[in-house]
Amino acid sequence: MSANIVVEVAYALPEKQYLQSVKLEEGATVEQAIIASGLLAAARRYRSGEEQGRNIQSPG
Repeated sequence: MSANIVVEVAYALPEKQYLQSVKLEEGATVEQAIIASGLLAAARRYRSGEEQGRNIQSPG
């Protein structure tokens, strides 16, 4: 049985950011993490203006 890992996938433009945590099996690829996160669909929505994004504040 494989262990699970938690990975955060981020996509950032100056005006929009996307951050999603996903749980994957150990040994998963970056491609699998991107697909599991929903980033590709979100990036399409960002480009089309359908999704507003969320602000991630800098510490301090």
